[in-house]
Amino acid sequence: MIMGIAMAVLIAPPSYIYDLSTLLPLTLIGMGASWIPDIDWRFKHRKLLHNLLALIGFTVAFAYCLNILGFHGLGALVAVVVFAVGYLMHIVTDMLTVYGVAIFWPFSKSRYRLAKLRTDDKLSNAVLIILSVLLVVAKMLYLV
Repeated sequence: MIMGIAMAVLIAPPSYIYDLSTLLPLTLIGMGASWIPDIDWRFKHRKLLHNLLALIGFTVAFAYCLNILGFHGLGALVAVVVFAVGYLMHIVTDMLTVYGVAIFWPFSKSRYRLAKLRTDDKLSNAVLIILSVLLVVAKMLYLV
């Protein structure tokens, strides 16, 4: 979730960063999108929604909903990118764990991982949170 928020801030155009009326919705979109993959925790966890097909499907559905609601232009594009990156960051951070992710499911049941961290490891979780905060601070300082 924290990586989804950080990515929302990093992706947003500079004019969006200092305007709470645009930054807050983008942050909520990134955070919400980063939670979606865990909806599958009871059914084929880290398969059903932790894959590229689900990422594409949910992103297209989100873009379609924005279009129906009348959101168009740069703001809608930024929102869709923030959504996709928030979702993707959840998958990537789960790929850092021992269990890994079936990123190509349903075409392949193989699980892929980038590291062998444990989800209950306080040190690795703290490092990810600190990294996220540093990325946001760096973006803010860069814009000043």
